[in-house]
This record gives sequence, structure tokens and C-alpha cells, in this order.
Amino acid sequence: MTRTVLSLLLFLPLISAEAVSANDFEVPCAALNQSCLAQNRSRLESGDAAAQYWMGRYQFYHWSDFDTAYGWYQRAALQGYAPAKRTLALYHLHGAGGLETNISLAFTLLIQASEQGDAKAYFLLDKLDKKSALVALNSRS
Repeated sequence: MTRTVLSLLLFLPLISAEAVSANDFEVPCAALNQSCLAQNRSRLESGDAAAQYWMGRYQFYHWSDFDTAYGWYQRAALQGYAPAKRTLALYHLHGAGGLETNISLAFTLLIQASEQGDAKAYFLLDKLDKKSALVALNSRS
């Protein structure tokens, strides 16, 4: 089992989140910047999950602050926000930011996100499932 999991991790290409673009921004802003953050401060303070998710992305991509980003993603995921669950799943899958790799939690989060209609989570689950099946087959021979 351990060998299969390790093989999966070695052969699985890193699936990273794409760069933040204005088209992806779910909180009304033309760009992900200080002005946008100021506009959405009240949304963050009121617990808006989408705003929390995007604050996590801002912290990660613009400040390389993994710990703060993780906290924002976690707040959004606890409210059921599917993109945040997908992002946390990738962090746990790859052991990003010094996290201990937790494949079980990663799959659970991806399943939850895909059941909520997150197409990217569904795609990742499909890709991971096929990879793990191939690794399992190869380890038998």
C-alpha cells in the first residue's frame, strides 16, 4: 500500500493552480490588488466564502504567504465553498507548505467539491483515479 501511494506521488505530475486572472475573480474587481481588497474588506469581515477564497489566492500568489493563504482557504472550505476545498485538496495531496501529505483527506475534499459541481475537482479526481489504477497495475508485475 505504501509503495503504491509513493509511486502515485512520484509519477503524478504536480497539478498547480493556474495564475489568477481578472476573468476568474468571483468578487467584483477588475484586478486582484490592494484596491480590490479594500473594496471587499466588508465581505471578508462578514464571512463571505468567495471573498475568503480569493484572499487566500492573493496571499499565496502575491505574497507567497502559504500559512495565511491556507487559513483563508480553510475558512471558505468550512463554509462549503467548492473551489477552496479543491485547493486544500491539492495542498494535502502534495504536502505543500510543509503540510504532511494526506491523500485520504485530499480525495475526500475533491469528492466533496466535485459533488458540489466543481468541474476542476471532477477532472482532477478522474485524472488521479486513472493514475492510481495504472500505478497499482504496474506494481503487481
